Amino acid sequence: MRRRALLGAGLLAGPALAAPALAQPALAQASWPSRPVKIVDPFTAGSATDAVLRVLTPHLQELWGQPVIIENRAGGSGTVATEYVLRAPADGYTLGLGALPVHVGNPLLKRLPFDTAAEVVPMVLIGTNRMILVCHPSLPARTLPEFIAYARANPGRISFGSGGNATPQHLAMELLKIRERLDMETVPYPRSGLLQDLLTGRIQAAFYVGPLDVIRSGGLVVLGIAGTARSPETPDIPSFAEQGVPDFESNGFFTLYAPRGVPAEVVARVNAAVNQALERPGLRRALADQQVVPRGGTQAAAVAHIRAAYVQAEAIIRDAGIKAE
Repeated sequence: MRRRALLGAGLLAGPALAAPALAQPALAQASWPSRPVKIVDPFTAGSATDAVLRVLTPHLQELWGQPVIIENRAGGSGTVATEYVLRAPADGYTLGLGALPVHVGNPLLKRLPFDTAAEVVPMVLIGTNRMILVCHPSLPARTLPEFIAYARANPGRISFGSGGNATPQHLAMELLKIRERLDMETVPYPRSGLLQDLLTGRIQAAFYVGPLDVIRSGGLVVLGIAGTARSPETPDIPSFAEQGVPDFESNGFFTLYAPRGVPAEVVARVNAAVNQALERPGLRRALADQQVVPRGGTQAAAVAHIRAAYVQAEAIIRDAGIKAE
């Protein structure tokens, strides 16, 4: 717990202090990018991070006039990719795709070979996930209140799937358990198989993030979208707030980041390009199809979002008794 507290304090202070260090003139080039840029995905092809990169990179290629290469380096819930990016030259030509495990879950629960707060420089917040709670039709629940009532009346009978410790789905379900005093079993799926087991009934519930056509197929019961309002893309799915669970916010997110020492000019150019791309209707539609809300904004806004997610995750991990790896 002492180590976790120190990490938390580092994250709350570190990224906010990154700007002065970035102002160093070394490696800053007015011609950036003058060659291909590589973005390292911390998870496998076909994952949520991969889907975001596949729709974003064509726009970055057009804006930068250089190829943008996606390299998948899965392993350790993102630690393999993060270490690779942090050991690369800080010249802006090797960037990382960040997600909640990279910025929040791993620093809280793992012994890492690097200092996330000091070495990871967030550049821009690409978007946040919309989390949709779904269950297998074998459960006698067709609404969120019915699901909560059934779970309370049947402690330990519902198993829910997650992508592993401190992933967005895991934290969201643990928060629901805490808020509604539910006893449910966690079944981690750190690689794959969650959706298939949910469709076949081997597990009964999960927070779903991904293409809408999967939950439109009719094989799952859609209980609600986490948050205070319905999504414009899914106006038929009621929010948690309107079903009696107010102020429920627990979402994943996506960033671009670089190693410590990256020139401030490169950070500014990456941030500007992503913001420009996110204004394009085609990209916004493509992200919406993946249940990702476009965000953008300044580097400071990205840092603030990560801080808030860290504080929330630390509280959930403490209250749920999630153990460090």
